[in-house]
Amino acid sequence: MLTTTKLRGQNAELAFTGNYAGFKVISTRLAMARLLLLLLFPFLAAADPLAIDLTKVVPPAATCPYGPGTTRNPQGETITADQRSFFLDGKPWIPIVGEFHYIRYPRAEWRDELLKVKAGGINTISTYVFWIHHEEAQGTFDWSDNRSLRDFIKLCQDVGLNREEPNK
Repeated sequence: MLTTTKLRGQNAELAFTGNYAGFKVISTRLAMARLLLLLLFPFLAAADPLAIDLTKVVPPAATCPYGPGTTRNPQGETITADQRSFFLDGKPWIPIVGEFHYIRYPRAEWRDELLKVKAGGINTISTYVFWIHHEEAQGTFDWSDNRSLRDFIKLCQDVGLNREEPNK
């Protein structure tokens, strides 16, 4: 059953849907726009489902597009990359990153919060250094207590956020 009625001063079609106790409001302009899209782009109406062909051989990754650099830390660990992956000590590694703003938490809570982050599967921490908190007056720096970036980074190392086993 189709009827046309005034809805807020515009023409609209109300289509009654059989046993369903509701109405569907379709503006005439919207219906015309949909029809025009289907006429201009018929592939939108008959799109094939997404398919992945697993029978194709994947070519090897190309060499790294950026130049060599020092990728070995003082402990002898290496981080390298190609166009598809990161490698930690030669084994594929996926950095799973979490953000932690150390300046916004009391120092006494850092360890507990970092352990929760690690328990959630995070192996890499990202943080902001809010410079205005370290240099409130130009030329005067404060790296004490909650502002100690060095202590925060050392704590990240202590809870094991820098020495995760590469993903297997």
